[in-house]
Amino acid sequence: MKKFDLVIPCAGIGSRLKHLTKKIPKNMVNIRGNTILEKQINNFFLEKNKINKIHFILGYKSSILKSYILNLKLPFKIKFHINKKFKMTGCAQSLSIALKYLNHDSLILNSDLILKQKIISEILNNKKKNFVYLRRPILNEKSRAVKAVINKNIITKIDILKRKYNYDVVGPFKIDLKSIKILRKINQLTNRENLLKMSCYTFIGKLTDFIEFKHSLIADRDWYEINTLKEYRKAQKKNF
Repeated sequence: MKKFDLVIPCAGIGSRLKHLTKKIPKNMVNIRGNTILEKQINNFFLEKNKINKIHFILGYKSSILKSYILNLKLPFKIKFHINKKFKMTGCAQSLSIALKYLNHDSLILNSDLILKQKIISEILNNKKKNFVYLRRPILNEKSRAVKAVINKNIITKIDILKRKYNYDVVGPFKIDLKSIKILRKINQLTNRENLLKMSCYTFIGKLTDFIEFKHSLIADRDWYEINTLKEYRKAQKKNF
C-alpha cells in the first residue's frame, strides 16, 4: 500500500483573524465545537492507513500548538519542525525546513484549508503522481490569489497572477518523492531573500518547469478556508 507524508505548515500568526489568534494559533480556533486542526485531520481518519506521518511546521505559539496536538492523541506518527523566523517569513520558508525529512510521496495541505472527506479519499487514491485541485475563477468570496496557467490541458505556471490565467489554485498538492527531491534542489538554488516572503503555492509552482501536474476541478461546496473574521463567521454555518 502506498503511504504518504502529510505536511501541514502552520507557523503563521493568523493576524487576519484578529482577536481570535491573540492567545492561540489559528489552527486552534474553534469552529462549531471543533478546532480548525481537528476538522482538517478528522477527515483523514478513514484513510489513516495511507498516511505514513504528519509533519507539522510550527512557529507562532509553537509550544501551545505542540502540546495541543500531542493531547489529541492522533492515530498517526507525528513529527514537529520549527520555523524560528515565522514573524518575518512566509509559508515557503516553513516548507523548506521540512523538505529534507520527507521520504515518501507527500500531500501538502495549507493549515486553514478544510476538505470534505470524499476529496481526501479521491486525492489519496487516484493514480496521478503529481496532482492539485483547481477551481474555476468565479469572482466570489472564495477567489484565490494563486492562479494556474493551463496550455493544452497542461499546467505551465502556478503563481500569484493578476491576469492571463485560467484557474484558481485551491490545493492540496500531491507530490511524488522524485519531485520532492527536485523541490529540494529548487530550494537550494532559490535566492534566500526571495524565499523568505514566498507562499507555499508559489514555491511549489516552480516545479512546473520540471514536472507535469495533473489536476481536477473542485466544487466550492467541497472545501473551505478560514483566513479572515468574515470567513470564520461563515464557517460557523458550514458542515465539514
